[in-house]
Amino acid sequence: MSAAAAMWPLARAGEAMATLAARAGLATGAAAVPDEGRPGDALEEWLGAHGAALGLEVQPAPCRYGELDQRLLDAGPAVAHVDGVAGPGVLALLPSTGRRVRLLGPDGAVTTVPPGAVRGLLCGELLLEQWEHDRR
Repeated sequence: MSAAAAMWPLARAGEAMATLAARAGLATGAAAVPDEGRPGDALEEWLGAHGAALGLEVQPAPCRYGELDQRLLDAGPAVAHVDGVAGPGVLALLPSTGRRVRLLGPDGAVTTVPPGAVRGLLCGELLLEQWEHDRR
């Protein structure tokens, strides 16, 4: 399975967080996450509220492009927002194994991919825009 195939639809971001937390052994026994609205423009706040309901801390983790591969390898468990050519969604990152990122898909399957495959989803549209700009 590809990294894109392991992406959760944005409407299931809360479910992705809960499933990832349980799979990573972080389940807190908290009550079910309330389904109050859907992620949208205020995605960071929405994820924070759902994380808090699960007893988890959610915070952005910005980094430079050159640091991204290592950050992806070190990140799991984490949820990464994808808003690019693959469409809006989230990736559920489990702790990595060696030099490969482990993604938990909506079907429960674990996909292991090189960090560049995830980087392409996260940054592909930005790189395409830069390439088009540079060609002018």
